Amino acid sequence: MKNDTNPWVNVDFPDVIACREKYIPRGEREKNVVCDITDHRWFDEVPFEKEKGVIFLAAGVLYYFTTDQVRALLCAMAERFPGGVVAFDAVNRIGLKAMAKTVLSQTGMSDIDAYFSVGDAPRELSAWSDAFASVTARSYMSGYRRLGIRYGLLPAVLNWFADHLVRMSIVRVAFR
Repeated sequence: MKNDTNPWVNVDFPDVIACREKYIPRGEREKNVVCDITDHRWFDEVPFEKEKGVIFLAAGVLYYFTTDQVRALLCAMAERFPGGVVAFDAVNRIGLKAMAKTVLSQTGMSDIDAYFSVGDAPRELSAWSDAFASVTARSYMSGYRRLGIRYGLLPAVLNWFADHLVRMSIVRVAFR
């Protein structure tokens, strides 16, 4: 994120951080932390001032953890970083099965399993913690711009598939 204004912390396994270190130049205020995200010790590496807030992004990550692990992580984050926000992508069970069958196997990662899915994030996740101020979700494909038929048949079909069959969404959880 070549951003010299805001601190940025990347948390990942040793091989991924090694790859980042080798190929992606670090910004002036960027830090790479070797840690499993379910091990909350990485929380200590996040510069946090409640008045300034904090935003967490988990892109393509939470699928590989169980629902219990995701719940424990988000609840712990809400307690530790009041006023913060986490955003992540999600799919329902059908989408998760499709992802495991296509994306993971076609990329040679058939030994990796995907577990976490959510069909109705606001309803399902809001019940996880009183420390969640709000849970919202927007369609991954049409949450920001509807890809109607005027863009062509393929984008319209993909949009319908993502919205109605696999429920691809961007979920935002704001902490109290």
